[in-house]
Amino acid sequence: MKLIKAAALGGIALLALLATSDLRGENIIRQTMLDSGLQYQLITSQDQGSDTAFLPMNAGGSSFELYAYGSAWDTNLYFLDRKVVGHYLPTATIDIQTQDWYHDWFDASQPPRTRADKPYTLAISVSGLTADPTAPRAAQEVLYTHLGQNYEEDYVPGDNVEYILASYYMGNQSPNFTPVYTLLTPMAPTKAMGIETFTISSLTDETVTESSILANEMLVVWPVSEASIAGIEEGETIRDSLPNIVARYVDLYPLSWTYMQIYPGEEALGTVGEVFGGSIRWHNTIVPQNEVVGIENWEDMIPNDGTYTVEVLTLTPFDNWAPERLAHLTFSVNRKVTVNGQVITSEK
Repeated sequence: MKLIKAAALGGIALLALLATSDLRGENIIRQTMLDSGLQYQLITSQDQGSDTAFLPMNAGGSSFELYAYGSAWDTNLYFLDRKVVGHYLPTATIDIQTQDWYHDWFDASQPPRTRADKPYTLAISVSGLTADPTAPRAAQEVLYTHLGQNYEEDYVPGDNVEYILASYYMGNQSPNFTPVYTLLTPMAPTKAMGIETFTISSLTDETVTESSILANEMLVVWPVSEASIAGIEEGETIRDSLPNIVARYVDLYPLSWTYMQIYPGEEALGTVGEVFGGSIRWHNTIVPQNEVVGIENWEDMIPNDGTYTVEVLTLTPFDNWAPERLAHLTFSVNRKVTVNGQVITSEK
């Protein structure tokens, strides 16, 4: 099937027809006057080319739709692209930046993402509107909407229900990067997860009867990670063999490195200890991850009796990959055995 892209600038229709296999049938470019509904349909077999708009461009604007037939055995007609052009049709961009560079480095098809407790920056640019108060409203303003959609516990949208976070009309605006936090509504602030969608649309009025999306971007929000340590209790004194440890990692950020370490002494944030080799988990995924880690036979990590601290740490793109502590506990080891006895003699 052939792939077709179209754009229209200042009343000029530009066609780019790219063939991926043998072509059959014809290509269709359909212009529709938005105020009257009048249509003009051009049938062509050209692979590329340019021409003026078929119908005159008036204040109401026109839409240009492109269709292509399938190739070989496929005789279906496919809709491929659509552009709306008008004298007062504005342009808009939305730019979202976060500290997680997965979108830019790994997979640009995925929307930008952040964590519930971390800010992101939002820049909105609208141009092409007029300040003339006598002009149609669609020439003076656009509609900005900000929608939210929470995820369920299995990281999928909940019942496909969206709710409005913001909605207002706006005129021309220059890019303005503003640090903001997620507006999703979770049960706990650090557990927000879902999608925020930002959209700028043109307006309809007596001359423009059809709205057009000028810019649309999404942001994925993931919850803050958690961890727990079982097998040892806070403040416990171990006098026999060391017990097995079970650590549970919950909601590990999709791009993260998580591990458990031990060091002598009371807990001290920022201390570099000895890492339990079996506790290391590296993730480069789309959604958060949950893990259960078991540690056995770790006597060699306690060379001497005394006080020790076990911690679970995670590193993410946030704060320049600085370690964040998810859980910790301090315990003591006292394996020395003291024998108190007395000597008894008997005489006859």
